[in-house]
Amino acid sequence: PIKKQKTAKTTKLITKQKAIELAKAKLNGKGKVTDIELEHDDNLRYYEMELTHDKKEYDVKIHAVTGKILKFERD
Repeated sequence: PIKKQKTAKTTKLITKQKAIELAKAKLNGKGKVTDIELEHDDNLRYYEMELTHDKKEYDVKIHAVTGKILKFERD
């Protein structure tokens, strides 16, 4: 028998707003999101966003299911 894989429809994703809150928490709740997109790569769904704070830019990647921060880098 073929194993049924979870699809985006059966897996609950965090909201964009929740992803933004998680990213901003790394900057003490500050920062402005300049771009955010829900991405899908190798069965991984994540939010990729850019934030600015104090004239610095940050690239952030957050797992769309668990909310775990996968990447947080200052440009």
